[in-house]
Amino acid sequence: MYTAERENKVYTISELEVEYYRKQGFDIYNSEHELHARGVKASVSGAVYNAALEEIEKLKAEIAELTSKGKGK
Repeated sequence: MYTAERENKVYTISELEVEYYRKQGFDIYNSEHELHARGVKASVSGAVYNAALEEIEKLKAEIAELTSKGKGK
């Protein structure tokens, strides 16, 4: 069994309903309350989107740096 959660709504759902609720924007959790799937959100603000892109670029640079240090051993 899974739970579908969004804002203050929590529904107990079966595996067959997971995709439906996910598309409705609900986050899906398994029986141990571990995130199984994130809900599809309608939109994200431009500020949040740009912040995410900046973070991705920082992480890519950090990965490249760590990879190059690892190859130099």
